[in-house]
Amino acid sequence: MYTMDELNDKLLSELKAITEELGIKGASKLSKQDLIYKILDEQAIAKPKKADAKSEKTKEDGDKAPKKPSPRGRTNDRRDSRVRRDRPDNRKNSEYEKKVKEFEGVIESEGVLEMMQDGYGFLRSSDYNYLASPDDIYVSPSQIKLFGLKTGDTVLGKIRPPKENEKYFALIEVSQINGKTPEQVRDRIPLSI
Repeated sequence: MYTMDELNDKLLSELKAITEELGIKGASKLSKQDLIYKILDEQAIAKPKKADAKSEKTKEDGDKAPKKPSPRGRTNDRRDSRVRRDRPDNRKNSEYEKKVKEFEGVIESEGVLEMMQDGYGFLRSSDYNYLASPDDIYVSPSQIKLFGLKTGDTVLGKIRPPKENEKYFALIEVSQINGKTPEQVRDRIPLSI
């Protein structure tokens, strides 16, 4: 008898070998989680058969053991099947979230900075003639202060997609400012007229 934890620790090839031992058909096309459920189902079915065989032997020997009422398997099976249906969906959602996290910061974009009165700014795109658009990239006040950014600077950097409550993409890393590294631009002297 295998437990759920033991089966989760096994490799896919080991699970397929177990399904062959138990005589489960069509196991080669199933995912790891589905294989685990098939193995557990087969064990649950096989266990009562073995118990029936033992009880027949005891009857033949003349032992009179009191009968135990069998548990109602149908209600438990229904509950288990509902749980099983929910699990693959959760697994798919977690896989999707992992993929989203893997791609964070991979997108690089460029725009011309327009600073707002509140201290934050947006990188505007030439595609929209440097006007407000859905493709604008939010630049935080801390980044503007850190790199000494000013309106009109062309900024290239890595961005992330907007989160649930956000409207714009956000700049997470500055690669270049006006074609130079951020270290070169940080200490520039402002022009005075």
